[in-house]
Amino acid sequence: MKEKVLSNYLGGNLNEIISQKFVLGRSSQEILASIYDVLKLNGSNLEYNLEEIIKKKVIGKLKAYNLVEELVKLIVLKHSNIEKNVKFGEQSNQVKNLLFIYKELLDIDGLKKMEFIFIGLGFFDLGFYCRTICEELIINLFNKNKSMSSTKLHSVYWALKNRYDIDTANKYYYSKIQFLSFFNRNEYLIFSNIMKSDKDQSYSIAKTKFNTLDLKYNQVINNKKIAIIGPANGNVNVEEVLKEYDVIISITYRGTSLFNEEPMKGKRYISYYNYEASTKIEKEIDKSFFEHLDFSVFKTIDYDYQRKLVKQSSARKIFSLDNKLFLGQPNMLQMIIYDLLHFNPKEIKIFNFNFFLSHNLYRKDYKIEGTEHDNRFKLWNSFAIHNIISQFQFAKALYNNGLYLADDDGKNVLDLDIDEYISQMEKIHGT
Repeated sequence: MKEKVLSNYLGGNLNEIISQKFVLGRSSQEILASIYDVLKLNGSNLEYNLEEIIKKKVIGKLKAYNLVEELVKLIVLKHSNIEKNVKFGEQSNQVKNLLFIYKELLDIDGLKKMEFIFIGLGFFDLGFYCRTICEELIINLFNKNKSMSSTKLHSVYWALKNRYDIDTANKYYYSKIQFLSFFNRNEYLIFSNIMKSDKDQSYSIAKTKFNTLDLKYNQVINNKKIAIIGPANGNVNVEEVLKEYDVIISITYRGTSLFNEEPMKGKRYISYYNYEASTKIEKEIDKSFFEHLDFSVFKTIDYDYQRKLVKQSSARKIFSLDNKLFLGQPNMLQMIIYDLLHFNPKEIKIFNFNFFLSHNLYRKDYKIEGTEHDNRFKLWNSFAIHNIISQFQFAKALYNNGLYLADDDGKNVLDLDIDEYISQMEKIHGT
């Protein structure tokens, strides 16, 4: 029976799961446990989860069951066919109250796990509430023990930055990374210098890590004006952008996008690819579109076609942003900007990025068929894996520090406070 519940959820049929609660007499705990099994991140630092709390703390068992019982009630209200009413708001507040009361029981890892679950179920506001009380818990622990474990290095860093200031965050950060190996320490020093807008220092350190391909890429990016053309529907005039910028960057270019414009003399064309896009391209017979590019940048180098491009000195591996956010895997824009800032560009400006504040997320030529965005449940799961809160906080921090510019659509979003952004996400994608 549990397998049936899992397959129903993976297929996006949450209504079927809810009906089983009543038709088959399944308990709320079992239903949520099935959903939880689908969503949990095996092998990550979030593995210390609610199940362990229930097993190891007898006093917490009833409290934990109480929490999941109230969550299932909220799920039923969210996905019922009746129009949302005051009951949904009341139930949401009930869940928030329990999260606050049980925050010590859940601990940092448990609250992170609950944040993942809420976002994965389309409750963005509740996910943000988990983040808020998790940061409060971190700050309370930090005030009691300034050293805190380095296993939560970036969680503590972001909590301190958001709740105090960048100097307090960096002081803690430096106290932890001084004991790392030279290579890892430099990687973290680059991150901290980028976060405090010290482009010269971050570039100086980054150069010590450059391989032959990075050195060639540096010639393309260093002191150049960079335009990043995003996947959203927008009003960007590509011809005008080409005139103003030295380097034009696209995402997941496959020969059917903005680079079809007649190349302009002296302009450089680059595209970035994540693992999913690289895997899809591996299955394509015609890969001649790479000939249109001056450089291709990949998150990982796994396939023969990538190794061939590397051998031709026209491809390289990205400088990773992984594990440097509070929670979640970085999105492409965040990865690209972070990578570019290793090469000291003169200017970066983004076009056609709305940070998901639209019902139509992508241009037709961008979307790869069969991806995680094919239905709302898969979309929510993608938002949870990448963590929309962390993505926006990182993008906004770099934007506020003047490390990149945005067109009007992007600026309108980046000017929002984080709570305003989450509220907009809830309205657009939370139903």
